[in-house]
Amino acid sequence: MSKINIFISSTCKDLHNERLVLKSDIENLGHNVILSESFTFPIEPTKNTIDNCIDIVRNEADILILLIKDNYGCIVPRTGRSITHMELQTAQDKGIPIYTFTNSETLRQKVLLEGQLNEDSEFLKVCKFIDEVRQERNLWNFEYSGVDDILNTIKTQLSILMKHSLTTRNKVDAIDKKWVFPHITPEAYRLLVYKEKNYVEQFFFQVMKDEMGRYVDLKLDYKYSHLLNASYKQKSLSEFVSWIKDIFDEFAFYLKSEIRLENAFFDSYKKDDSDFRQLYYVAKRFANRYADMLELGIHLKSEYVYPEYASIQGRIMGMVDNAISQLENLPQSALDAIDKNVKDEIASTSEISASMDFPSIIDISDEEIEEIFREIKQIAEQIKARAKE
Repeated sequence: MSKINIFISSTCKDLHNERLVLKSDIENLGHNVILSESFTFPIEPTKNTIDNCIDIVRNEADILILLIKDNYGCIVPRTGRSITHMELQTAQDKGIPIYTFTNSETLRQKVLLEGQLNEDSEFLKVCKFIDEVRQERNLWNFEYSGVDDILNTIKTQLSILMKHSLTTRNKVDAIDKKWVFPHITPEAYRLLVYKEKNYVEQFFFQVMKDEMGRYVDLKLDYKYSHLLNASYKQKSLSEFVSWIKDIFDEFAFYLKSEIRLENAFFDSYKKDDSDFRQLYYVAKRFANRYADMLELGIHLKSEYVYPEYASIQGRIMGMVDNAISQLENLPQSALDAIDKNVKDEIASTSEISASMDFPSIIDISDEEIEEIFREIKQIAEQIKARAKE
């Protein structure tokens, strides 16, 4: 069985002894330690030092330990950051556990020298790095005097991490995997595992977002007018009127279907024990409706009509554009609103439920439809008038 890979990130020369002691002691705990100065460091010979370090964090590290003392390290020209800084960024982007430590004497000097350091000084870069770790990145930063402090903290934190992992494993085992695993993304699955506040709504909109994402090629076909089955039909007035009526009938069908989907969502949502299969089904059907609207838009773009009717065709395409845009923005805007409510701790489950107002994907008033047919009538009268001339 593979061991946990723990990557130790720091400047090497000034922390060489601490790194070696940590490697030995952590490996005695049964884990694998990755040090860049070790002959076991798994480099790719065709890559440079910087890229090797970053790739190993990205591809090999399960946990990163960051040590900060008095040196910031050599700056990487393309980023303006040190290799250690970039390793931290890579680990955070990857989402692995990160444990950061700053030397106590370094912190004392930071306080004493605040505001007195030259802009180009190495120690000022260290101070800014510490501030970024603690404030901007919001990472827990342990203070240490010697390597024993680091080791004792790591032992405790690994035990806590294992306890958390076992708890998560139990939650995972409690989920019906027969239908979950083949269908949902890791982001949606995580919501079912951790069951944090408002996870039901988040699950629904995450699934909708994920399912819509499967139609990226269809969206690009629509965006760039890549018409796979173009018809380019010249339409007489009667053919054009019939075509418009067919489109409005399709709109009416979508609207009825949309209402049924909304009702199905709220039926599932109101249950004490939410039916996640039904929520998944409804979210997926909203995504299918998104694909339908893209297909309709492609169809509209593929039809050639006489110039007299082009403005009407354009107005209907605008309605479809609006429907696509509303559907496309719905899941992420809903997720953002739920996240804000959770962070602000101002909304109960019922309040968020009430705030979920699905926009109508077919937002066409009777007045707009009547106006379009009045315009068609005017075109017909113009054509008759020209015929008499």
